[in-house]
Amino acid sequence: IAGAVPRNMGVPHSCAERLQRFAHAFRTAPASASVNGSSDQVIAAIARLLGVDHWAAGYMALRGLGEPDALPGGDPVLRQLAAPGDIPLTSAALEVRAEQWRPFRGYAVLYLWQIRDAGIRGPKTAGLRAVR
Repeated sequence: IAGAVPRNMGVPHSCAERLQRFAHAFRTAPASASVNGSSDQVIAAIARLLGVDHWAAGYMALRGLGEPDALPGGDPVLRQLAAPGDIPLTSAALEVRAEQWRPFRGYAVLYLWQIRDAGIRGPKTAGLRAVR
């Protein structure tokens, strides 16, 4: 990822640049970049390490590390897709709604993005119930 061409990564250019910085941080200082702990701790460490916001750090944990419980809660598309109606959820409301998806919030996020990309309409989150 660190050496990839951003336009060939399949994500928006700004996201590609962040993923590259993230990969570069792991390549150049793996000890300082490694984190063990909950998804929330991983996201906080990424935000500190790279100086990015919670949304970007959540995206990097999800896409860059494959963290199954990562939630990029500030994503406006995700906030709209997770909303029961036409009004997008706030980041805080999305965090509350996504609690029932733990410990696989990341899979729910990927599912929601996938149905958006496929152009599926209808009750978007009917299948996103608690997995406990």
